[in-house]
Amino acid sequence: RSIVSPATGLRRGGYVLWEASAKPEVLLIATGSEVNIALDAGQSLMRDGIPSRIVSLPSWELFEAQDTHYRERIIPPTLKARISIEAAATIGWERYIGLDGKAIGLQTYGTSAPGNIIYEQLGLTVQRITEEAKILLKNNTER
Repeated sequence: RSIVSPATGLRRGGYVLWEASAKPEVLLIATGSEVNIALDAGQSLMRDGIPSRIVSLPSWELFEAQDTHYRERIIPPTLKARISIEAAATIGWERYIGLDGKAIGLQTYGTSAPGNIIYEQLGLTVQRITEEAKILLKNNTER
């Protein structure tokens, strides 16, 4: 993996962790242990010829405290195909993925099982993320 930025961006609440090219077509935003899934999905998309950007966004509060220039450099307003990935509620992610984005996460409360089983049940998989990214790209080009 080509890491664009080490975790030094952590103090700003969010940062570009990796991207496949200078002109990504898909933005994957993740937090916590889901960042690794986002990185794997980005690699999968790259193999399919779809450049992506992976953003680690561990703190909305710190990220929102940054100036507009920084926030838009990390999450460019022109990049509309966006997916958030978090093994928790999807509520609130619309502020970062927009109306056309896809939030992948927990829609229910009280699920309990080993992590790999939960991730599979929640759809927190590389396969699902890459499928959703391709759907978003298709929908964006049809407009």
